[in-house]
Amino acid sequence: MEIMDISNDFLLAGARTLGLFLAVPFFSSRLLPFRFRLALTALFVIALPSTLRGAAPGAAALLSDPRGALLCLLGEALVGLALGWSGLLVMGAIRGAAV
Repeated sequence: MEIMDISNDFLLAGARTLGLFLAVPFFSSRLLPFRFRLALTALFVIALPSTLRGAAPGAAALLSDPRGALLCLLGEALVGLALGWSGLLVMGAIRGAAV
């Protein structure tokens, strides 16, 4: 496995994790600074290297093209946002049921 493949895996996982942390209920609070969320995303992605091995086998070819890279990163960020938004919906349902 080349270094470029590993960095692509980290880049894609970072985009998805950043999208998730921007929308998940606790981390989307305005009380947490954006730098903290970025640092937490970086630590989270670096802490899980074993799950990133070979996560996206065709990512090297896709990320070599600027348009493909932009689309791939936006797609990963949207997946993360969708996961975080579903967490917001669940928390809203729990809050609504408690009232």
